[in-house]
Amino acid sequence: MERQLLREDEIRSILPRLTSSDHVEREQAFEALCSYLSNPDIEFAYSALLQKGDTQSIYWLVHYLVRIECPLGFEKLFLLVQNANATIREEACWGISNIAEETRNTLLLKMLQFPWKTEVRFAIQQLGVLRRTNAVSPLMRVLETHRDEEIGIDVIHALTKIGDTRAVRCLEKLAMHPTAKIQDEAFAALGRFVPLLHRKFLKRCFASENPRTREIAYMTVLRLQLKRWEKHVAVRLNKETDGQRKIRVLSSVKSLKSRKLFEAIFVMARQDPDSRVRMIAQSVIKRLRAKRLKRWLFGEYHQGDFADKVIALRLLAEYAEESDVEREYEKIYRQSTDPAIRLIVLDIMGRTPRKSSREFLCEIIRKQDSYAYAAACALTDIMDPDLWEIVKEVLTMDEKKMSPVIQVLLDFVLRLPKRYVLPEAVAVAVGKLMESPNYFIRYLAVRCYANTQIDNHLPELLKVAGIDNEKAVRKGSFKEAVRVVGENPRELVNAFNYCFAVPSLYPVLHKLFEMVAADRMEILQELFKKLLDVLQKFRTSQKRKRRFDEARLYLLMRSQVLQSRCLFMGLLESGGWDDDEREVLIRVLNLSDFCDVGLFNVDFMAAQYEKSSPKTKVEFLEFFKNMEAPSAKIEDTVFQALASEQDPLLCRKIQDVIAAWFSRAQAQGFQTSGRETTSRGGAGS
Repeated sequence: MERQLLREDEIRSILPRLTSSDHVEREQAFEALCSYLSNPDIEFAYSALLQKGDTQSIYWLVHYLVRIECPLGFEKLFLLVQNANATIREEACWGISNIAEETRNTLLLKMLQFPWKTEVRFAIQQLGVLRRTNAVSPLMRVLETHRDEEIGIDVIHALTKIGDTRAVRCLEKLAMHPTAKIQDEAFAALGRFVPLLHRKFLKRCFASENPRTREIAYMTVLRLQLKRWEKHVAVRLNKETDGQRKIRVLSSVKSLKSRKLFEAIFVMARQDPDSRVRMIAQSVIKRLRAKRLKRWLFGEYHQGDFADKVIALRLLAEYAEESDVEREYEKIYRQSTDPAIRLIVLDIMGRTPRKSSREFLCEIIRKQDSYAYAAACALTDIMDPDLWEIVKEVLTMDEKKMSPVIQVLLDFVLRLPKRYVLPEAVAVAVGKLMESPNYFIRYLAVRCYANTQIDNHLPELLKVAGIDNEKAVRKGSFKEAVRVVGENPRELVNAFNYCFAVPSLYPVLHKLFEMVAADRMEILQELFKKLLDVLQKFRTSQKRKRRFDEARLYLLMRSQVLQSRCLFMGLLESGGWDDDEREVLIRVLNLSDFCDVGLFNVDFMAAQYEKSSPKTKVEFLEFFKNMEAPSAKIEDTVFQALASEQDPLLCRKIQDVIAAWFSRAQAQGFQTSGRETTSRGGAGS
């Protein structure tokens, strides 16, 4: 007795340390408490901590009872879970969830009889985690004693986890429960026991007035993927009126083994009032590819009305790459007289990249009948390099009769990659169509011609851009010409001779010259070389008309100066020009009213002036005369020329230049002096 009293004193001295603020001391105290394992020690510790009643004491009491793992400790833990205090019960539930499974299962089964909902739900959920079959019957009895919805759902989840077949009948009853949530959960649980479901039960579900019950029954049966059950789904699905429910059921179809279910879905695909249902029904048949489905679809085509035939043909397109289906399509086309059926067949053949399909479409095009256009559209989707012969044939056919077909193939050529090399015969045929009387053909031919690999094809594009009667054709041709020159500016150099020979193309050439960004000096030099060569021919010609052409060329070069003065000055400085060419270039500068040279280094002109002929010097002097601020080097050159020049004409020109400079300087000095005088007067006053 005395020994026990000493042990109680020891336990009593440990308990205050459990509430210490020092974490290490608390843990040490708990370890010391857990060393007292006898029944009297457990009774004393239990009474002492429970009598304190604070949260920390209850926390350590539960952890102590779980840690010692003694029968008396489990009894005390069960007493705690029956305590009237909800906080104590909550802490005790935690303790029960952490004890050995065998003991825990026993305690949880007893807890099912508690009056508190939270603890009952805890016990149900824990029994589901343990998955012990001896809990099935007690769980089913809970459904009889508790009518609470949340408890019912917890029981369903627990029975599902346990997976015992005895739960099937209980779940079937719950599937007819008046509460929608319990119904849904019960049906979801029955999905695990599908092979064990009673046939009469499923039939009752199909006949239920509750649409949700019927829907879940559909879903459950479709998981079976058994032919005999698909028939029941087909019968009931035909009577459904809710579009959303049909969509959900159709989305769950994973197989079609029954002809009845196929026919039900086919009817929905053809005539359901809801377009979404029709779309989903068609996608189900397309998705579930099988030989029997192919056979059934052919049956619907041959036995059904026009609407059935159309839907069947569309759905059979999923099998079009199979040789037997392809042959059947050709047979249908030849035997049918209905235009709609024939057009559908041609459309589907255009999705089958087989040699036989291409040959079939080419055969129809060569007949040049009313279906040639549809065949050409289909052929362009499966075009093969071996079929360029048919393209050349079509492009050379009678335009009046075959205009739509020609346009289809031109559009196909236009959609080819930019660097695709057309066969020469096809490229030549495209070029000839640029002169077609048909406006649409000309427009497409111009667009296609720009992509051909024919050498020097820019002149033809410019010709169309300058003289075609239709504005859209001219605009399209000019747009293609700009693109061609943008990719290769030398094309414009090659086209000059042709353009100058046709005066009507001057406006086109002028626009093209302005739009092309000749940002490479060597290309710009080539362009001006070509222009200067042509200009030289015009200047030596005695024809009056050539004077007008010469003025046009000056305007063309002047536009380039106005577009990029910096680039033009660099071009002039680069050299490589003879005296006649330099004369023209300086004259172009004079025509451009290029007076403000402050941003440019023009000293190179001084050296070029000294080496130039008299006529070129005249142009240089005219440019120097108009300079607002000539450089020191140019001034020195001009004054030295005044002293040494022997040519009277040049002397007078030099004097004019110097006079213009002095006049401009005096005017600027007078303005400056006037401003200074005004300033001084204002200060004095």
